Amino acid sequence: MVTPPDLNHSILPWPGIANANTMNNSSWARGYIETWNLTLEKRLKGWTGSATYAASRAVDAMDRIEQNWGPIGGGAAGQQLAKFSRVASNLLFGTMGTTKYDSLQLRGQHAYASGFQVSVSYTFSKVLGYANTTGTNGAGGTPPVSIPAYYRKNYGPMQTNVPQNLQITGIYQLPFGKGRPWLNSGLGSKILGGWQLSGLFSAYSGLPFTVAASATSLNAPFSSQFGDCLAPATYTGNILQLYTKSSFAVPSTGRFGTCGINTLRGPHIVNFDAGLDRSIAITERFNLRFRAEMFNVGNTPHHATINATNSSVNNGTFMQAIDIANTGREGIDERAVRLSLKLIW
Repeated sequence: MVTPPDLNHSILPWPGIANANTMNNSSWARGYIETWNLTLEKRLKGWTGSATYAASRAVDAMDRIEQNWGPIGGGAAGQQLAKFSRVASNLLFGTMGTTKYDSLQLRGQHAYASGFQVSVSYTFSKVLGYANTTGTNGAGGTPPVSIPAYYRKNYGPMQTNVPQNLQITGIYQLPFGKGRPWLNSGLGSKILGGWQLSGLFSAYSGLPFTVAASATSLNAPFSSQFGDCLAPATYTGNILQLYTKSSFAVPSTGRFGTCGINTLRGPHIVNFDAGLDRSIAITERFNLRFRAEMFNVGNTPHHATINATNSSVNNGTFMQAIDIANTGREGIDERAVRLSLKLIW
């Protein structure tokens, strides 16, 4: 005979090998965001320039904090919930301080006049907070160091921090054709008139990564290990050894490595896209628009920051930055050309 479940009690046994996520409703702190900015703007002839200080604070951003952590060298027997036969993760939704964003944003723009338009923007910024392994923008993740006495080791540049970002866009109408300075009549006007060039140049810093090591020597469940930094690392630019490997080492047993979190950066990104187009009037009603576009004109490789495997000093692929970055162009990273014709009426 099967015993029916007891529906009068809400407490059920939870297997010790099953992960758990929970929330402390009695001490939950609701996070909030503060933002502020100050802008100075100046006009000079056809140009407008501005300088902006922009900042934000994500106060009490949500994290998932490990409760079943183990001390250094404690192993499974030293886990906080070992006495309840729990070896699995037990995450508590909580908070770990404030994420800070500060930036200087410079911009210069020439409005469309005299056949051209240019916009130049540059941002210098820093994002600091308690980094995590799976969250987005510093929230909802699990800090790599779960031992409360070492929580400060989770603090550093955030995974999304791009300290320098330069963007230049421009449009230039060729000086030929009707109403333009040169070849404004005749056959030359019909062939060369109406053409317009456009371009987008981007250059920005790579994303940060942490020099890691195997956590075996740490023997602290649910805490990650850092590598040892022996000397300032030299950036080589070689994707097969982005930084000099001799600057790092495997840490000795029983302590955290000396490298901090997210202290190094992956390859920077440089890219230029260009376009050429012309609108041809067929009749008063019909227009034919031709456009040629070239993405990644220089055919420059865009490599992503070093992945978790290649950032470990224990691996033979340490310091290899061989992944391709997501530049937002639907996976098209090598040079690509696109031609189009559009009939407008």
